[in-house]
Amino acid sequence: MEAVISGWVDDPESDVVAAEWFEGRWAVRMTQGVRDATTVWWWLGERTVRAEAGVLPLGDSTRRLHIAMRRNDDTWRVRWCLDSDGWLVLRSRSSVENLTELEMDFVLGEIYDQIERTWHLLLRS
Repeated sequence: MEAVISGWVDDPESDVVAAEWFEGRWAVRMTQGVRDATTVWWWLGERTVRAEAGVLPLGDSTRRLHIAMRRNDDTWRVRWCLDSDGWLVLRSRSSVENLTELEMDFVLGEIYDQIERTWHLLLRS
């Protein structure tokens, strides 16, 4: 996992601009077209690999929640969720056995894509 993340940071073609180990997980920061940046948190457990990106607070907009939940039909590796602090987040979880560079690229790419395609729609709601 560390080698993949370092590769993203070192690749001039990558949107990943920084990464650091913080409190038992990786914080991977990538630039976005629709907003300045997104941080994707990566955890490597004994059996699972998890990734999560906070998108924006739900606030009092049930419309935001409906938009995000409908977007789950368009996702493969990540899901829109509501966290315990009331934020809309994108989450991924898979087995350690499936942890490959390609799979990590797919997860990061899908998080990037979902934010790009949904950000302005969520802000307007």
